[in-house]
Amino acid sequence: MRHRKDPDEVGHDPDEVDKRQAQGKDSNRKDKRGSDGFAHLNRQLIEYGAWSGWSKAGTRVISTDVAAVADGSNIDVFARDALTERIWMASSDIESAVFSETVLDGLTMLEYAPAAALDGKGELRLVVVGAGNNLYWNRRRPAEPWAGWNALPRQRVRSRPALLPLGDGRVEIYATASRGWELLRVSELASWAAAQ
Repeated sequence: MRHRKDPDEVGHDPDEVDKRQAQGKDSNRKDKRGSDGFAHLNRQLIEYGAWSGWSKAGTRVISTDVAAVADGSNIDVFARDALTERIWMASSDIESAVFSETVLDGLTMLEYAPAAALDGKGELRLVVVGAGNNLYWNRRRPAEPWAGWNALPRQRVRSRPALLPLGDGRVEIYATASRGWELLRVSELASWAAAQ
C-alpha cells in the first residue's frame, strides 16, 4: 500500500519546519525549510486546485525557518543563510517566472528567524534579532534598493519578532522582553513600550 504524501510535507520529516502560508492574487503558496536545509515553495495556482508539489526556492542552505511576504504574483522569502549567517532573500514572480536570490549586506549572528511584512504603501519591512538579542530593521520601497539596517534601541528580546501591519500604513513590532516575559511593542517613530 502506498502512502499518500501530505501537501504540507517536505523532505522526509513531517514536523521539520514552521509552516508559512501567504496568499496573493488567485494563488496560494506555502513556504518552509525542509529537512535538506533549503527553503521550499509549494503553489496552488487555482483556488481549490491541485498543489504544484514542493520545489527548492533557492540554491543556498538556510539555518532558520522562513518568513514570506506575497504581493500579487510576487513572493519574497527570507531566512538566515547558513554559510554567512546573514539574511538570505529569494524573490519569485509566478506569472513572469522571474527568480532571483541574494544575501543582504550587514548583520550577522542572527538569533532567530526574521519577520517580514508589507506596510500600507507597499514598502517591505524586515525585522531581525541580531547580536546581543537586539532588534534591527530594514526596509525596501517598491522599485528601490534596501535602505540599510537600523537598530531599535534600549530593549533586548528573547523571541522571534512578529510584525503587525496597521490600517494607517504603519507596522508594529512585537517581541518578548529579555527580562521577565513582558510582551513588548514598538510602533514606528515611537520608543519601546509594554503592549497594551
